[in-house]
Amino acid sequence: MNIRMLCKLTIQALAWFILPAGAHAATTCAANAASLHGWYSLLISGQAADASTAKYEVGAVFFDGAKNISGNNIYGSGPNAGTVASAAGTYVQSADCTFIVSLTVGSVTSTYSVAVNNAGQAVGIETDAAAIAKIYFKPQYPTYVPVQNFNASSLNGTYAADCIGPLSDSSDLNLLTFTSGVVSGTDPYNNGSGNLSTGNNPGVGTYTVNSDGTFAGTVSVGSTTPGAGAPFYFYGVIDSSNKSVEYIYANVGANNAPTASFISCSGSVAPTISTAVNLAPYYNVNALVSDGQKPSNGGLAYSSYTYSATLLGSSITWNGLVFPLGPANLPSAVTNKTIPLPSGTYSTLNILGSGLYGPQTGTIVVTYTDGSKSTFTQTFSDWSLTYEALKANTNEAIAAATPYRVTPSGSTQGGPWYVFGYSFALSSKPVASVTLPSSGNIVILSAVLKP
Repeated sequence: MNIRMLCKLTIQALAWFILPAGAHAATTCAANAASLHGWYSLLISGQAADASTAKYEVGAVFFDGAKNISGNNIYGSGPNAGTVASAAGTYVQSADCTFIVSLTVGSVTSTYSVAVNNAGQAVGIETDAAAIAKIYFKPQYPTYVPVQNFNASSLNGTYAADCIGPLSDSSDLNLLTFTSGVVSGTDPYNNGSGNLSTGNNPGVGTYTVNSDGTFAGTVSVGSTTPGAGAPFYFYGVIDSSNKSVEYIYANVGANNAPTASFISCSGSVAPTISTAVNLAPYYNVNALVSDGQKPSNGGLAYSSYTYSATLLGSSITWNGLVFPLGPANLPSAVTNKTIPLPSGTYSTLNILGSGLYGPQTGTIVVTYTDGSKSTFTQTFSDWSLTYEALKANTNEAIAAATPYRVTPSGSTQGGPWYVFGYSFALSSKPVASVTLPSSGNIVILSAVLKP
C-alpha cells in the first residue's frame, strides 16, 4: 500500500470518528410527528408517593400531524372533579424515537416522556417536577378521520375492565354492559378498604356520549334498582374503533360531587355470542373490490366506486360483534331484499351499511313467526359524510373508516369513506325475516343477531 492510499484511509477513518453521536447510522422510528395524525383517547392516572397529590384525567385529544394537540372534553379529578376542561399541547420527537409531550389541561401544564408502539398506542410517564402520573394514548379509529361521530349506541357492549386507584382501593374489576344510555353490571372482585375479596356487587345507572367519544354517567352500586345503591360518578372515552374504553370513577362525596379519590380503569369488549345473518344468497351489489382491480358489473348504486376489500378484510368488529363481509371482486352487499332470519329469539338486529348520494332514509321491517312485525325508520349517512353536517344520525355510529376507496379504473381515491353501524331492539318473539330498505341508495354489507 502506498503512502498516499494510507493517508486517504486515515483521513476517512478520522472523519467518521469525529462525527456527532448518533450520526453514524440513521434511526428509523416506527412513528413520527406526521404519522400521529388523528383522534386518540387520553387516560392520565397517578398519585404521589406520600398520597398528597393525585392526578386522574380522561378524554379525547387530536394530534394534527404537525406537532400540536387539542381537545375539548377532558374530565378530571381533584377539587373540580367531573368538570370539563379543554386541552392544548405539543409533541416533539427525540433522537431515540420517544416523544416529549407537553399538555395543558385547563390551566395546568404537565410534561411526559412517551413511547409509541407499532399499533399506534402510546404510554409514558410524567417528567416534570410533579412526576406522579402515567399517561396512555390509544387510537380511536384505525385510520385518520377528520371529525368524530360517536353517540350513545357507539358504546354498546360489555366491557371487562381492570382498575387501579389509591392504595386503600388499589385494585378493582368491573364487568359493565352499556346499552344506548343505560349501564349495568357487577364488581366481581374488589379491594375496597384493602380487603381482598370476591363477590357479586351489582350496579345500574345511566350515561351520555359526546360526539368525540367521551362519555359521563352515574351508576348506583349495590342495587339493581337505579338510584337505590351508593352513587358513583364515572367519566370515560371510547377508543380502538369501539373495542375498548378508558374511564375514571369515584364515589359521591359532599354536596353530591365526586370525591377527589378517583380510580382509573382500562377495559376491552368481552366476547359476545351472536348469529350472523346469511346474506350471501341475496348479494346483488358489488361493494368490495381489491386494490388495483376494476369493479365488475358496476359498483355501489349507479357508480362503479367501491369500498377497498384490501383495507376492510373479511370482517368488521363493531358493538362487540363480529360482522362477516362478502367476497372481494364479486357481489358482496344487498339492497331491496327480504332475507330469512335464523330461527330463534334475539334482543337486537345489528347491521352495517351506508347511504349513497347523500343521507338516505329507509324502512327496515322484522317479521316474527306469529306474523307480527317491528318497523324501524332509519337515516343512513352518506359513505363520504360530505352531504351532511358531519353529525351522527340517531341510532348510527361509525363502524369502520378507510382512507380511500377503489375507483372504476382500479386506482384509489382519498377519503375517508365510512361504514356505519345500526342496532335495532327486537320483541321477545321468534324471528322469521327482515325486509331491507327498498332504496338502491341504501347498501347493507352485513347483519348479525344478538341474543
